[in-house]
Amino acid sequence: MQNEGRVMRSYSSSEQLLQQVASLKEELKECRTQRKESEDKYKRVLDSRFEGFMLLDENRVIIEVNKALLKISGYDRNDFIGHLVDKFYDKASLNFYSASPDHFSFEALFRAKGGCLIPMLFSRSTLNDENHQITGYMVFLTDLTDLKETQEELKRAASTSGLFCQGCGQCVKQCIAELPIPDLMRAYMYTYDYRNLALAKGLVVSLGLPGRVCEDCSSCPVRCSIGFNVPAKIRDIVRLRDVPTEFLS
Repeated sequence: MQNEGRVMRSYSSSEQLLQQVASLKEELKECRTQRKESEDKYKRVLDSRFEGFMLLDENRVIIEVNKALLKISGYDRNDFIGHLVDKFYDKASLNFYSASPDHFSFEALFRAKGGCLIPMLFSRSTLNDENHQITGYMVFLTDLTDLKETQEELKRAASTSGLFCQGCGQCVKQCIAELPIPDLMRAYMYTYDYRNLALAKGLVVSLGLPGRVCEDCSSCPVRCSIGFNVPAKIRDIVRLRDVPTEFLS
């Protein structure tokens, strides 16, 4: 009877142990499912972003990227994985925006596939564990191409704003020789803004100007409302009359 009791207790203990193992397996399976769901959700969020993304390990080696970065760069995922992030931007082009212990942003030229250089904003955040040890980095990359093009357009507009006559007509009343100054300023614009010298010459010739233009007055009474040096611009543009048309096409 004693032996039978020991066997029963042993069987009961084994059954409990098996139940505990089964319970642990179920918990582990549930944890893995939750982790997988969390990872899938995290990946869907990153893949839905328009900006590029890199996940780096503590040594700044790339371990994950999103679809947006693949589209921007032209690379495949395997072209990134296992490489240092430094490989993909030109250090000579670095321009820091902000920096703190856990985050910094900088602008640099990103090396896309085929050698194309893309102006990119890099925003890097540090990942720490519960002991405040660095475990990796998140890097978001924003394509600045459109911004740079807009900035260049604004620069060009600022540099050429002095080419456009406002057509106020005040200069016509002030000019002793009664020159068609607004038309001459338009020809100046055709030359230096539109780069259409043939059109500019055609306009100048059509005005029937005298042989000597802005050469006989001891001083010019014309005061442009937006600050044009009117006689200098006129003397410059009327020279087109003497340029053969075949050199202008």
